[in-house]
Amino acid sequence: MLEPGSISTTAAIEGLTKAKKFWDRLKPTVKAKVWLKLEKQFTDFSGYLGSTYNRASNVQLICSRNINSNIDDIYVSSFFTKKDSQDKPITDNDLISDIRDGKRVVVRGNGGSGKTLFLKRLWLDVFHEPKGKIPVLIELRKFNQFSDIDIMSLIRHTLSTNKSISEDLFKEMAADGYFFLVFDGFDEIAVERRDRVEAQILEFERLYRKCNVIVSSRPNENFVGWQVFDTYDVVPFKRQQTLDLISKAPLDPGLIKRFSKLITDKFFNKYEEFLSSPLLALMMLVTFKRKGDISDISDNIVEFYDNAFHALYSEHDAIKEQFRRPHCLKINDFRLVFSTFCMFSYYKEKFDFKEAEIREYVQKSIDHVNLTKDPKDKIKCSVDDFLHEVLDAVNLMRKDGMLFCFIHRSFQEYFTAYWLIYIDSTRTEALLKELCLRPQDTVLNLGYQMNKIKIDQSYVLPFYDRFIAEQKIFKSKPADKPRWLYVEGYDFIAKWQLVSQKKPTDDKPIPNLVPGWENGQVGIYYTNLDSIVFKRTLRKKFFPTIYGALKAARPSWLIKDYYSEKEFKTCFLKASIQAGEIRVEIFDTHNNRIEDVTQKYLTDNPKYRAKIESAFDQIETLLHGFNKTVNAHIASIRDGHVASEKSLDDIFF
Repeated sequence: MLEPGSISTTAAIEGLTKAKKFWDRLKPTVKAKVWLKLEKQFTDFSGYLGSTYNRASNVQLICSRNINSNIDDIYVSSFFTKKDSQDKPITDNDLISDIRDGKRVVVRGNGGSGKTLFLKRLWLDVFHEPKGKIPVLIELRKFNQFSDIDIMSLIRHTLSTNKSISEDLFKEMAADGYFFLVFDGFDEIAVERRDRVEAQILEFERLYRKCNVIVSSRPNENFVGWQVFDTYDVVPFKRQQTLDLISKAPLDPGLIKRFSKLITDKFFNKYEEFLSSPLLALMMLVTFKRKGDISDISDNIVEFYDNAFHALYSEHDAIKEQFRRPHCLKINDFRLVFSTFCMFSYYKEKFDFKEAEIREYVQKSIDHVNLTKDPKDKIKCSVDDFLHEVLDAVNLMRKDGMLFCFIHRSFQEYFTAYWLIYIDSTRTEALLKELCLRPQDTVLNLGYQMNKIKIDQSYVLPFYDRFIAEQKIFKSKPADKPRWLYVEGYDFIAKWQLVSQKKPTDDKPIPNLVPGWENGQVGIYYTNLDSIVFKRTLRKKFFPTIYGALKAARPSWLIKDYYSEKEFKTCFLKASIQAGEIRVEIFDTHNNRIEDVTQKYLTDNPKYRAKIESAFDQIETLLHGFNKTVNAHIASIRDGHVASEKSLDDIFF
C-alpha cells in the first residue's frame, strides 16, 4: 500500500500552528455573535486552514521534484493585462490589491503560465492579513465527483470535511462578506456541467456582494458574459523574469549559471514560446540538465515534450545506484502504460484521483496494453511498481494530501494526444467525436502537430463532409439562399442574461442585460480549426462582431416585464433561427424553457424585430466568410492528399 499523505507530520503540525495564529488574527474582526456560532459549530475549521496553508506555501518544481520549495523562495512576480483595454499591464501586487478591494476578477492563462501559483500567493496574502476575510480555495474540478451541482455545498464541504458549517451560519457569514473565494480551474469542470456551474457562481456573486470572488481558467469564450467581472490575462514572461525564475530553482549553482548564460536575447527570441512560460522554461532546464548542452532542445512543441519526458525518465538513472530503485519498466513500455492511463482518465475528465481510483485506472491501463502484446512480452509490472515509477522515479504525478494528481495537466494532454496518434489510431476518429468538444484543451492541437494527415483524415475531413451532408455548411452559396442560412446551419443561439447588479458600496441593485451566445457543433469545429490551422485569426473577427451585434440588439423590454427587485430570479432570453425564422424564448438557469415570446415581442414588436434582424444579418455575413475560408482549406487538403496518392510510376517514371 502507499504511504498515507504527502506532507510530513512536522509540516502538518506547522500548518495547524499557522491556522491557530490566523484564528487569532481573524477573531477581532468578526462580530461577537458570529464568533460564538463559529466556535460552537465549526470546531474543525483549523484543519482546513492548516492543510490549505501547507498546499499553498509548498511548491514542487518540475526541475527539482524531490524538494518542497517554499513559495516565497521561488515565486517570480507576474504581470496581467485587462481584456479589451489599452492600459499598461499591472503587477500582481496591484491586482491583489484590487481584488481585496472588492473587484471581481477572472484570471486567464494557458497551462503553465503561473496562474495557479498566483492564486496560492493571493490565498496566502489573505491568510496572513485577513482583514475580516476567511480565504477559501475551491478546486472546481471537484464538481466532477458529485452527481448534483451545488456550489454552496461545495464551499461548505471544502471548509470542513468532517462537519459542514450549517447552512444558516454560512449564509449569514456570506451576507456579511466574511468569505474570500478563490475558484481555481473553471476549465477543469466537465464540459456538460460548465453552464450550470457558471450560473451558480454568478448567482452567488449576485446574492453575496460583500464576499470577494476570483475565478481562474484557461482562455475561454464563456467569460464574455461575466460583465460584473474584469478579465485579466497572464502576460507571458519576459527574459528577465525567466532568468529570475531559473536563478531560484533549487539546483546546482553551476548548472544554473551555465543555463542562464545561454539565455541571451537572441536565444530567448528563438525559443520565446517556451521560455516565456514558467512551466516550459523549467522543462527546458530539465532537458539541458540531462546533457549539459542544447542538443535536446527543440523549437517544436511535440519534440520539446518528448525530450523533456526522456530527461525526466533518465534523470532517475543518474542517481547513484545505491540510492535508487531500478525502473520497473523500460522507457517505451512505461510510455505505453502511462499514455493509456492518460487517455482513459482524460476521456473520463479525471484530473485527480483517490487511491482506489488511481489503482483501478493503472490496472486497466496495464491490462489494455497487454491485450496487444505477445505472451512473452507482456508487462509484468504491478500497480504498486508502476505507481512508484510515476510518482517517485519519473515524477509525472504527485501526491497532494489524499489525492493523486499530474505534476501538470499539460502532461496528461500530451500523452493523450500521443495515444491517439501512435498507440491506437484505429479509435482516433471515434474518440475525436467526443474529445473535439473540449476546444480549450491542447489534445487536438498536439495531435495535429504530431501527425497532421492523421488529424485531417480522422477529424477535419470527416466532420466537414458530415456537415456538408447535413447542410450545416456549404461548398458554395446556394442561389436561393434563405436570409440566415449560415446562422441556422451553425446552430448559433444568441442570448441575453437578465442579472441584478450592484457595486459593493451600493445598496440598490440595478438590472442589466448581459449578451452572450451558444455554439453548435459547427461552431466548435470552426473553433478547433481556428486553433490548429488558422492560428486564432478567426476569433479575432468573431468576438467583436458578435458581441457588438448582440449588444445593439439588447431586449430592454425584458427588464420591464421580468425584473422584480424583491423576487428576482435570473433568466435568459434566447434567439435562434429555426426553419428560416427567428424564434425568441425565455429560459431559466437550468436551461428549462419558461415561455415562447416570439409572437409577443417579435411579431407584435416591429421595432425590436428590426434590431434583432440586423444583428443576425451581421452574424450571417461573418459566418458566410468563415464558411468560404474553411472551404478553401479543405480544398487544399484534398489536393495534397490526391498528390500523395499517385503511384510511384506516375511521379518518378
